[in-house]
Amino acid sequence: MHGSVHYVGDVQQMYWLGPLVGGVLAGLLYELVFAANASKDKTKGFFTKPDYDDSAFAAAEVPV
Repeated sequence: MHGSVHYVGDVQQMYWLGPLVGGVLAGLLYELVFAANASKDKTKGFFTKPDYDDSAFAAAEVPV
């Protein structure tokens, strides 16, 4: 019986941690890959600069 209680705890942790980790990863993926101003320099700055500023990276011009 003790094993089943431990198993329920594991499921409970995945219930809360899965969506939280997924949300953080989805936000980073959007911000660093799919956003209009996504670039390699922006990604590098996000992970390396302590004073990161998103407005320092201009959006790419899209020809119409």
